[in-house]
Amino acid sequence: MNIGSRFVLVAVVMAISISALPAGAADTEAASVSKLTGTSFGATPERDLRPIAISTVTDYLDQGAKLSDPAAKISDVEVIFWRGAVTPQSVAAYQKLVTDNLTQGGYTYRAIDPQTASGVTTTRFEAVSTQQVRIIGYWQTSSQGMYMNWGRVSGAAAPPNPPVEKAAGQSAVSAPAAGDKDAEIAELKRKLAEAEAAKTGALAPSAAPNTAAVPAAAGPVAAQATDNTALQPLDQSNLVTKSADGALIVAAKDGSGIDGVKLSKHDLQMGSPSIAVAPDGTVHVVFNEINGTTLAHAIYHCSSSDGGKTWTEPKNLTEELPGPGIDVGHCQVLADSQNRVYVIWRAGLRENWPVSIDPAGDRSDLWFRELEGGKWSKAKIFNEPVATATNDAPRSFFGAVDAAGRVQIIWNVQPDKWHPELIINGQHQPGVGVGLVFQCNLDGATSSKPHEVFLPVIGGMDKGARSSPSCDDLDTLNGYFDSAGAAHFVASVAGTMYGVNPHRPDYELMENGKTVQTIKLPELSYHAARDIPTLLVDAKGKRHLIAMYLGGEHPNIRDYPLGTDDEPTVIRAAVGLKGVIDGFQAYQGPGGRMAVLMQMNDTGERHTGDNFVSISTGDGKWSTPVNITNNVGRKTFHSTQTSSESNVAELTSCIAGAGAIAFDRDGHLLVVAVKGEYKMVAATAFGVNTAGADVVKPTLRFLKF
Repeated sequence: MNIGSRFVLVAVVMAISISALPAGAADTEAASVSKLTGTSFGATPERDLRPIAISTVTDYLDQGAKLSDPAAKISDVEVIFWRGAVTPQSVAAYQKLVTDNLTQGGYTYRAIDPQTASGVTTTRFEAVSTQQVRIIGYWQTSSQGMYMNWGRVSGAAAPPNPPVEKAAGQSAVSAPAAGDKDAEIAELKRKLAEAEAAKTGALAPSAAPNTAAVPAAAGPVAAQATDNTALQPLDQSNLVTKSADGALIVAAKDGSGIDGVKLSKHDLQMGSPSIAVAPDGTVHVVFNEINGTTLAHAIYHCSSSDGGKTWTEPKNLTEELPGPGIDVGHCQVLADSQNRVYVIWRAGLRENWPVSIDPAGDRSDLWFRELEGGKWSKAKIFNEPVATATNDAPRSFFGAVDAAGRVQIIWNVQPDKWHPELIINGQHQPGVGVGLVFQCNLDGATSSKPHEVFLPVIGGMDKGARSSPSCDDLDTLNGYFDSAGAAHFVASVAGTMYGVNPHRPDYELMENGKTVQTIKLPELSYHAARDIPTLLVDAKGKRHLIAMYLGGEHPNIRDYPLGTDDEPTVIRAAVGLKGVIDGFQAYQGPGGRMAVLMQMNDTGERHTGDNFVSISTGDGKWSTPVNITNNVGRKTFHSTQTSSESNVAELTSCIAGAGAIAFDRDGHLLVVAVKGEYKMVAATAFGVNTAGADVVKPTLRFLKF
């Protein structure tokens, strides 16, 4: 048989095999990243896990490779299936995502002689890395979806012709969910489905450092970079003392509050503070503040090279955005292992397009600037360009330094543009939520091409002609990135009103392209957008969800250990019957350190809340919370008698605002937080209030413990 006839025969065999789909969840797993190459698939297809399928496909590809080189061997077989990818547009889109990521991972990709038989199109391909890692594979499309079967080939000089003669003579293996009762046909279906997975062998860990794909780990994947610096206990800090009732407070010797170093510039409305410590020890802080001249929001940066004693003048990083009137919102500062500093923020899509300083999602562009060698790069957008239809825009976003020292960012969008199978007649479907998650990494002044890392399981509403797609809504993404650059994150997940499973928001943990745990919390109301449940990882690599709990007798901040039935730890509860929680922020420190800032009001009185901080390295053990604000020590009240029947009174106190936390190279806790300086003046005469006013002056303050 010549090569041409041999290829036609294998195309026919593949056409039969495509219906041999895995039986259920036990046979598959979500596959956002290839285990062979470390590159992203750009979406979340299914990986076939059936041992019988993998082993038969390995034999099948091995025989084919030996037609070109008798010494060739196939290894690391992988079978990937995009269920429901049946339109030419969706097939082309998925293939482009995979091949683009292979190219960015250092591979040269070449497709070879596509063939169509019995309604199935099969395209062979090869990919060769810069280190001569060779992959052979097949794309295959049918009415049920698209397969990509690939594997690593060693010793072969060229991609083999499909080994039809030998494959046809092998013993039959029945498929778990074969639609055909004929055992031999079922065997061929399985072989060909998995053969395609074996064809795209492993991407070498030597891929280019600035790649959109998640790089393959050279060894065991680590959740956090190793850091053996001793954690400095809060109660041993020179700032901390005990109050009369034994509580830990930040106070001077006379018991009065300690303000810390003022960093804000205009002392007007501000929020979204963020802090990071670069490898050289420089402390960097960014925040969003209204400019006193233009009255527009701006992102400011300042830094300290002496541990926080002195600071640079705050620099407006957003005053040169294209066109006036571009609003800016939520921001973060990050420092990679090469001492490069990145500031990322959300901005309006056009003039007079407001965006929020809260973590919750807004339709916006995502911008960054990089500081290296004392020079700032120009501001750039790193998300894909937003079309006139602004539904393509990013919503919630989160950035962090992965365990290998690289800056990674994820965000979510409405998936229609990238998943045409979710639209009907060019129209968005009401059951499709903002569930598609992209990731990119920042490398100096450049950003990698965004690639898909998660999409909720897609369901369908109704049947037949009325059938329409459905997937969940995501918001408030946050988490960490491991040493392979893979995202581990939690998000608020809500079933859309017109979706297949409408429900109020739960919180879900996503890893490896799939949901691995759901956490149900009492209603968070407005706190859900601002005081978000936050994923942290401790010194032993265990995951924790830090969240506000408003359903008990006393509202509290809790540490939920994930992946276990252990009870949550209450980090701090509001005291008294009138005690309330105004907010909280949780932060990941190096080497598994975890820290929480909690804004609480134990009395329920107006403008008397305090900021509390606690730290942990795991095992459910949190340090005794320290009261940073110390309102008791700083609150004042003065009354001046102006006549026998009148007086003027003045009250001052502090309002505890949001903050951020980092650790320096010596293990000291660094805190930057908004401090609202409150003053109220009232005049009375003959027992009647005749005049009065109050004002809050927000400032941003830095403390080192």
